[in-house]
Amino acid sequence: MNFYSKVKKLAKTSAIALVITLSIIGIVLVIVGYKGLKFHITEPVDIEEALEDGFEKGTYVKGSFKLCLGQIAEYITVNEDTNSEHTDAHFYMFIIPNEDYSEFVYVPLKISNDDVKLADEIVDQTYASISRSSGLDTSKLTKSYDFEGEIVEMDDEEEGFYKDSLEAIDPTGDCGVEYMVKTTIYKVPLFVAFIAGVLFLLGAVFSFVLYSGSFPVSRVKEYIVKKNLSGREGYLENDYDNGSFLSNNVTMGKEYAYFASGLKVNMLAYEDIVWSYVDVVKSKNAVSYKINMILKNKEKKSISFNTKTQTDTACEIILASNIGVLVGNDKEFKKLFKSDFDELVRRSEAKKRAAQMQSYEAEAKPQSFVDESKQF
Repeated sequence: MNFYSKVKKLAKTSAIALVITLSIIGIVLVIVGYKGLKFHITEPVDIEEALEDGFEKGTYVKGSFKLCLGQIAEYITVNEDTNSEHTDAHFYMFIIPNEDYSEFVYVPLKISNDDVKLADEIVDQTYASISRSSGLDTSKLTKSYDFEGEIVEMDDEEEGFYKDSLEAIDPTGDCGVEYMVKTTIYKVPLFVAFIAGVLFLLGAVFSFVLYSGSFPVSRVKEYIVKKNLSGREGYLENDYDNGSFLSNNVTMGKEYAYFASGLKVNMLAYEDIVWSYVDVVKSKNAVSYKINMILKNKEKKSISFNTKTQTDTACEIILASNIGVLVGNDKEFKKLFKSDFDELVRRSEAKKRAAQMQSYEAEAKPQSFVDESKQF
């Protein structure tokens, strides 16, 4: 395994997480949006044909109603935080007559808030057209409620409302029913969800293909060329192998840091760091740490860790390689970074020279082999 293959593995965890996340989102959206796709590619069945064949759950139907007995119930959502109510949909009972209006079939519909006004107008014209003496005056049936929807199974509460309404009209009639038509199917949003799901799945496949190739190490290769390190991959591999593997996506070598960000791996020489500070990132259930590094070209690089121990180790490695790094989230450093970056660089270099001089003086000081405290 060569240097690039080893470095590439730092992006493996991010790649797996990305592929899994995109796949899960894609699968969920495809499943949710499948009905939208089905309703787009399927021609709806006329409601009267569906009645003749027997209502089958999941059938996509269309129809036109001119008769409606009225609203049976409302679907209300209660917001416990604000103690407010919101009506999501309405339950109406429409009527399909035969050709001479001598017999009727009752069809319960779940409709959206947008359709309530028209549904109420259909109810008004239904009762206005009924006369005890002449029966039904069809000339007054001028408005129609055109719909498309899905045949769905009613729950116990919905069936109870429906039966109560029918019993009020005809206590001796047969009120047995299982299904209703749901017009609030949101066909277009569901179809969009399906398309989005397919795109997420394609994104998962694309991410896998990218990781399988040389994409993760492209930045490292660019950095090596930029720093005139071409041909020294063996030296860099040794630096990598003898470094500290602090997490799945970070290895701190003796001279260089190797860390993954998404699907790409970055490489950074400690000697280029001018100023570094740590941000503590607090969330609801966890605390993480981010080392921010300002480079000589004023570029900012960051490495994140999950523990303080990892962060402290990384900071020690950086300072061991470059003692001139200015440390801390100091207000003066922030001010110099914005207004006089050259001064910030000079201070870093001055710190390094002072540390080197102190080390040189300590090494040059003569050593006595006699413990003077024990002389008489």
